[in-house]
Formats: sequence, C-alpha cells, structure tokens
Amino acid sequence: MTPPRRIARLVKAAFGSAVSLGLMACGKPTAATPETVGPEVRAAIDAANAEHQAAMLRQDAAAVAALYAEDVTSPTATEIIRGRDAKRRITEARFGGGKVIARYDSTDLVRPLGDGYALEIGRWSATVADSAGRPVTSEGRYVVVWRRDPDGAWRVLSDIGNVAPAKP
Repeated sequence: MTPPRRIARLVKAAFGSAVSLGLMACGKPTAATPETVGPEVRAAIDAANAEHQAAMLRQDAAAVAALYAEDVTSPTATEIIRGRDAKRRITEARFGGGKVIARYDSTDLVRPLGDGYALEIGRWSATVADSAGRPVTSEGRYVVVWRRDPDGAWRVLSDIGNVAPAKP
C-alpha cells in the first residue's frame, strides 16, 4: 500500500473515532433536540471561528489554544493531542513550516448534541508561504465538537480535519 493511501486510511479511521467519541461524550440527544442550534450559540461559534482564523494569520499559537477546552482531545493522523497546552505546542510547531498567508473556514452545519454541546462540520483552506516564499494551498474538511464551559464560553472539546488530495 502506498504511503498516501495508508495516511488516508488513518485519517478516515481517526475521523470516525473523533465523531464517535464526541457523540459518546455528549450523551444521546433527546427526540426533541432541534436540527440546528439557536442563534446565540451559532453567533458564539462563528465568533470563535473568526478569532481562530485571525490567530492563524497572526501565527499566535496561544490565541489559537485559548479557543480550546482545557481538556481538549484531538486525534491527528499520527497521535492524539490531549490538553490545551499540547494543542498550543503542536500549533507552534506547525507554524514552523511556513508563514500562513491566507486562511478560510466555511461552516456547513452546526447541530446541537445535547445541553451545552454542539457539532460543527465544515471546510477549510489555508495558504502557506514555503521556504522559498511560494504560496502552497491545502484544503479539506473538519469536524468539531464544541462545549459551553462553566464560564459560558464555547470552546473546542475535540476536533479533527483531513486534507483533500492535491488537484492535478
């Protein structure tokens, strides 16, 4: 099996695991759970996403990490990141790969998962200047499990994304 196929299989497995874990952690929604979150929840999640994009462009790993719950768990293709500080460290390491020059996220849907939890599914794209200054764009999909923390802020409890194959 070629390495890209193996990586794709690992990402798919991790993606399924993240969604399953997020749903188990949040409990089963009742039959009366609406299909979409209320406007105040959606506004809070949209604001957090806007701050995430801005922090990525500033390459501010601490600001990115602040959007995550203290007990965040995020699977990657190679490891499971546990805790906000680990999220900050992995984000700092990713910034070492080049300057983020464009970042765009687009939310497809946000659904409630029970009291104080929501599921977001969307698309992302990022353009990074490589070591020679040439722009390299990647894109993919993501899933986020949000939790309203005791201070009232909505933070990422778990997230996972994938990278779409390069276009010919």
